[in-house]
Amino acid sequence: MNSPNKQERFEWLDAGRALGDLSPEEEAEWKSLSEAVTEEDVSDETSEFSLDAIVATLEQGLSSAVSLPEELKDQISARAKDFHQPVDKEVTIGEANARGEGIEEEDENIVRPSFWSRPAIGWAAAAVLALLLIVQDSPDGGGGAGNPSLVEQVESDPAFLRRTFSGAGEEADSVGEVLWSDAQQQGVMLLGGLPENDPTVSQYQLWIVDPTRDDVHPVDGGVFDIPVSASGLVAVPIAATLSIADPAAFVITVEQPGGVVVSKQEQVVAIAKS
Repeated sequence: MNSPNKQERFEWLDAGRALGDLSPEEEAEWKSLSEAVTEEDVSDETSEFSLDAIVATLEQGLSSAVSLPEELKDQISARAKDFHQPVDKEVTIGEANARGEGIEEEDENIVRPSFWSRPAIGWAAAAVLALLLIVQDSPDGGGGAGNPSLVEQVESDPAFLRRTFSGAGEEADSVGEVLWSDAQQQGVMLLGGLPENDPTVSQYQLWIVDPTRDDVHPVDGGVFDIPVSASGLVAVPIAATLSIADPAAFVITVEQPGGVVVSKQEQVVAIAKS
C-alpha cells in the first residue's frame, strides 16, 4: 500500500501536470508515482474522470486560447496544501476497535473523499474557472499570449480611428469609445455607461455613417446586448455588413429584438463623430 505522503505527492504532481507547469524532473517523478499508485489508492471516480479531461471540458467554454498567468499558477500551487485534509482510516478504525466495536477494515467502512473534494481535482478545476473569470472580465476582448485581442489588432493599424461616444437622450451620461481600422475592416466598441437591456424586449444596434457609400442609409454594424452582470467596460466587436471606406460617424440606437434593416432612429443613445 502506498504511503499517504506518496499519495499526496502524486496528487500534487497530477494537478501540476493538468496545469502544464511540471518540470522534466517532476514529469518523470509523476510517471514513476503513477505506476506505483495502486487502484486501491486512486478511486474509480478519479480513474474515470481524469484531471486532463476536467480541464479540457472546462476549457471548451473559452472562445480563444488564453494562458493562465504565472502569478495565479503560483498562488494556486502555494495554497494547494491548505485544502488537502486526508482521512486517516487506520486511526479511525483503531479508535473504534479500542471502544470494543470490533470494526474491520473493509470497503464499506472506509471513508474516502468525494470526487470533487479530492485535492488534485479541486486545484485543476479552480485554476480553469479562475481563467474563465479572467477572460470574462477582460475589457480588451480576452487576448492572451500569442493571441492578440481585438483591441490590439485594431491598434496595430497605424491609421486606425479612435472616437469617443457621447451619450444622447436619457443616456446622456454614458461613456465609451469606438476603435476602427479601414485596412482591417474590423473594429470594437468599449462601452461603460449604457444600461443593461432585456434582449427579449429590445437590443442595441450600431450604425456606421459612410458618406462614400450613402448619405441617407448608414451601414448596419451589428446588434448587441449589455448584460446585467456587466461591470466596467464592455468590449463589443463591430460586425459591419458592408465594407467601410470613410466612416464619418458611429450611432447606437435601441431597436426591436434582432435589429432592423433600416432604422428610424427614434431612440438614439450614443454618437461618435469623426
